[in-house]
Amino acid sequence: MELKTIEGKREFLQRNLDKINTVVTALIGARTHLKVVEKTVRGQTYFKLEDEHNFAPLCGVMRNAWAEVHIETFNIWWDEDSAELDMHFSYEHMDGGHNGARFGRIIVEDDFVTIK
Repeated sequence: MELKTIEGKREFLQRNLDKINTVVTALIGARTHLKVVEKTVRGQTYFKLEDEHNFAPLCGVMRNAWAEVHIETFNIWWDEDSAELDMHFSYEHMDGGHNGARFGRIIVEDDFVTIK
């Protein structure tokens, strides 16, 4: 498996996306619909996973504390045959501004997905 190329990384994430969604869903207790997003900034291509669904209405505390809560990867660390993904809540305050918080690390190795 070649994770040094853009194509290899894209294929790796797409191939494991359903398993990643299953693990993240189990971790947070709400169904996720993460998708692979590819961005190029200053000639550097990178990937992230994101779910555009607003999770704030699913919980009274979140609904009253934040206008929007989304799930995304904050960082992805690549190795020769694996990747580690920092999962992150990204939230928008009721009065503007935004922050985030890491809630777990997902490890994908040999097409097997685990939580660290």
